[in-house]
Amino acid sequence: LQQIGTQHTSMLKPSMSLEHTSSNVTLETMMAANMHVGHCASLWNPMNLPHIFGERQGVHIINLEHTLAALRRAAQFTRSVAYHGGIILFAGARSQHQQLAVDAAHFSDQYFVTGKWVPGTLTNPQSLLAKHQLSRYLRKLADEKAKLKEDAGNVRTFAPDLVVALNPLESRTMLAETRLRHVPTVGIVDTNCDPRCVSYAIPCNDDSLRAVSVVAGVLARAARDGMDLRRQQ
Repeated sequence: LQQIGTQHTSMLKPSMSLEHTSSNVTLETMMAANMHVGHCASLWNPMNLPHIFGERQGVHIINLEHTLAALRRAAQFTRSVAYHGGIILFAGARSQHQQLAVDAAHFSDQYFVTGKWVPGTLTNPQSLLAKHQLSRYLRKLADEKAKLKEDAGNVRTFAPDLVVALNPLESRTMLAETRLRHVPTVGIVDTNCDPRCVSYAIPCNDDSLRAVSVVAGVLARAARDGMDLRRQQ
């Protein structure tokens, strides 16, 4: 299904950081990427209290020690999903994050979705694809899978095994569907976002392009490492 769809182009092409991994990323690197700068204190979500280091000039400061631990934990899970042959979906709803999602998916040989999430993609794909011009081809693929699997009628064959949301606040519909389908999620959670909206929350500044680039790069490297290890074994 990787060949299905339109080619994504963007005027803004941020470069994803690939020099950092979950093992070599440091607090200094995260500080330089402004990963510690949260939102205005008046806009905070109280569920983020454990991850807030303090407040400076009306802006919350994120505890980078928590961020580093969460990033390594999320990278380990991403690596495990890729190692076991799972499908990872990188999602970037904001215009400035879309190219990062595309780059992360291409680097890790996985999948991506950009822009607005189409409701029903995970919870009602058959009805959604029935209206699509490629529905006949997709139904043919489903029929071929039916010959190989006893539970051919199960829609789970089209669901990802992990969704990486670069901006959960703009991906509420997608995250609601992942919860209904019991799909684990990794997300960048700023101080104005409820960390409970994703399975693996990474406290981080989601307005800094450099910060999101570091997180996307670490997770993409983890997925790539997991796939490489799977091929070797």
